[in-house]
Amino acid sequence: MKSFYVLKDFFKDNKKQYALGIFWLILTDTLVLIEPKLIKAVTDGLQFKTMTRTDLLKYVAFIIIIYVFIGLGRYMWRVYLMGNSRKLEYYLRKKYYGHIITLPMSFYNENKVGDLITLGTNDIQNVRSAIGQGAVMLFDSLFLLIMGIFMMISTSNTKLTFMTIATFPLVIIIVARFGRIVYHRSRRVQESFSDLSDVTQESFSGIRVIKSFVKEEDNYQKFKDINNENYNRNIHLTKISAFFRPLSQWVLSISYVILIIFGGRMVINGEISIGDFVACNIYLGILSWPTMALGMVINVIQRGAASMDRLNEIFHTHSNILEIDSPIEMHSPKGKVEFENDSFKYPGAKYNALSNINISIEPHNTLGIIGRTGSGKTTLLNLLCRLMDTTEGAIKIDGVDISDIGIHNLRENISYAPQESFLFSETINYN
Repeated sequence: MKSFYVLKDFFKDNKKQYALGIFWLILTDTLVLIEPKLIKAVTDGLQFKTMTRTDLLKYVAFIIIIYVFIGLGRYMWRVYLMGNSRKLEYYLRKKYYGHIITLPMSFYNENKVGDLITLGTNDIQNVRSAIGQGAVMLFDSLFLLIMGIFMMISTSNTKLTFMTIATFPLVIIIVARFGRIVYHRSRRVQESFSDLSDVTQESFSGIRVIKSFVKEEDNYQKFKDINNENYNRNIHLTKISAFFRPLSQWVLSISYVILIIFGGRMVINGEISIGDFVACNIYLGILSWPTMALGMVINVIQRGAASMDRLNEIFHTHSNILEIDSPIEMHSPKGKVEFENDSFKYPGAKYNALSNINISIEPHNTLGIIGRTGSGKTTLLNLLCRLMDTTEGAIKIDGVDISDIGIHNLRENISYAPQESFLFSETINYN
């Protein structure tokens, strides 16, 4: 799916682990599909009295060995495939955080903090589930379904096989239909959860203001409304997911009815042996799981795809504060600052926040700028630090345009005390 294309480098770097995981998964599924053949041989041998005690013990030993390797195989593919999904979660969180800290202030002005937190936690977990549990179940289901039908035909009666699996295409149609619905509802759930995270974060951050203005009840009502919306959207998603499973089970139960009616008649008429009937029943049970699992797979993968699309919107957002290929490095700057005919307009604004600003400040001089709220004082300082870039004009330090200076070098040479103080959960020395 194109939603997960951004993860191609991760898959490329971990292809060996995925290959080993798939190898153990295929080996495990193959052993599972061999078991009904052995049960058929034992059943027919006992029915027709062609099996000796020694032969029976050999089959029992062989079945025990198969189950030992099935257990080992399931452990190994979980280590490689599920382990890689945890590695993916780590990789994606690192990539996400490493990307958002490079984005400009305008990005944070346009996006809610709660939404960014949800993307970095809940959405990434959904992607991990889709790539881990979802992808494994999808491969496992398709392999068991295809190879199971082939083994069922080669072991049991061909006519009976096709009669019992006649309902499977209907299940696949249901899966395809429900998948699209799950995707859209999952996306709506994630969006409402982001709103919930945002109002929670704002409430805790602004608790002093809320209490000072006696707004506890209003804030609680706002939280209650958003929480209720999130609850309703989750219920809608749960209903569609819950409806799929019993519907699929009902369709698959028809296969067992067909097996009992027509398979039983074939046994009575001598067309197939009891061993054929037993093997067909076991294979039908094996095939029922992947057909049912497709429903869970669609749910998990579509939720992951919806979350990955939300993350891709962030990954495809790039900073407009660009650095030239060979930036100038300032060493002990004298400190002359010049604003030359500078103008700035916020994205989406109708008028300029600053227009035609011309200022020249000599080294060791002090300039005080006063003005009403919203007059552009903070904007002017943000332009000097290149937290934003001017719409027109240039800003120079010691005669050098700040757009030609390395961003890190520029900011480490400027002492800036913002209006809104913030203390990190660290030592006094760190802050």
